[in-house]
Amino acid sequence: MFATYFTTCIAVNLLLVLAYGCDGNRLEKYYLIVTTILSLALNVPTMALGQFGWNDTSDTCWYGNASPELRLRWIIATQSFWISLAVAIEAICSFYVIFWLFRVSRQLSFWMSFSGRSTSERMTNSLNDRGVSLLTRDPRYRLIILRIALYPIVSLFMNFSTVILDLNMSIVGVNTQLDFRLLVLDLVMYGLRTL
Repeated sequence: MFATYFTTCIAVNLLLVLAYGCDGNRLEKYYLIVTTILSLALNVPTMALGQFGWNDTSDTCWYGNASPELRLRWIIATQSFWISLAVAIEAICSFYVIFWLFRVSRQLSFWMSFSGRSTSERMTNSLNDRGVSLLTRDPRYRLIILRIALYPIVSLFMNFSTVILDLNMSIVGVNTQLDFRLLVLDLVMYGLRTL
């Protein structure tokens, strides 16, 4: 979960640096402190109270409580809720940065269209360029937007999928071949999440 929280901090940092002009280097220590404290606060009590262990339902080392209801509560309270919250924050920050980039590019296009040209040239260019921003014309900006847009989409897919698969395994159990395949998919996605 440390990696999930840290990628959320990257999204928050991107927003704070680009949209609000904060110094990202000064904020890094806070990201590390908050991520570490949150990870410890959710995992140490879970381990100290004996909730981690061998899970007979999935034959894995995970939440080992024999009571399915109690295990589900622990999963939601210490993992599913917090991962979902982190992903939601990533998505909000990323979409805000994309909106901010489009707004800034519009302003740049507007000011660039009025600099160094005659009035008739400016009006012609303004009419021709209406609706077309600097971001949509420059391939460098398109790649930046694509990366920022894909970042929360991939995170949403990977993290929400693992949350849903975890909850499914905890509620339904591993009783059929399909349940086992979903468990294997869940474990593979956990491994791929940090990439």
